[in-house]
Parts: sequence; C-alpha cells; structure tokens
Amino acid sequence: MNNIILSTEKTPELNSDYKQGKIELIGVIIPENPLIFFGELEKVVEECKTNSDNLEIDFKLDYFNTGAARYIYDLLKNLKNHQNCSINWYYESDDEDIYESGIEFQQLSGLKFNFIEK
Repeated sequence: MNNIILSTEKTPELNSDYKQGKIELIGVIIPENPLIFFGELEKVVEECKTNSDNLEIDFKLDYFNTGAARYIYDLLKNLKNHQNCSINWYYESDDEDIYESGIEFQQLSGLKFNFIEK
C-alpha cells in the first residue's frame, strides 16, 4: 500500500493501493477543516475506482467528530451504486460508540459492512 497522508493529531493515516482498489483509514478524524482531508480522500476513492473493478475501504478509526461523520456518510452514500464495493469496519471490543456508528452508517448508506473486532 502507498501512504498518501501521514496521521496527525487530527487526521487519520490514509493508505491506498490503486491497482487493488484498497483504501485504509487509521486513527482519528477531527480536522479543523474537513473539506481538505475529505477532498483528498475523495480523490483517492476516484483513483481506485478508475484503476480497479473492486473497491475495499478499511475503516480503522479510534474516534471521529460529528463534522467528520457527515463526510463519512456522504462518502458511503456515493458508493452505494458501486457494484464491487466492500466496507470493513474495525472496532475494539469495548468501544460501543465506534461499533454502533458503523451500524448506523451501514443502515443509512444501504451498503453491507463487514464488522471486524480488533
């Protein structure tokens, strides 16, 4: 995987493999200006969709704020019609908030999630 963005205190690490259509988000998402981070993420998603028939996104998030939640929802909603899209939602066994957020995103987006306990 290629590292696109290194993690900071406010943004997650963003890795991708365009040829495999794989994207990985690791860490927290609490950016002061979510447009910048999510604009970059959207470019990565489009690049993966262009170069691969499959799209797989791993959400390995520790925390995200409500502003980021809106952008995550928009991203997922826009993937609903992508034929070969797989969402992997990772969570700690004792982190009900992250797990329940994944359930809510799955219901709202209409996508099928794979829930994976870390």
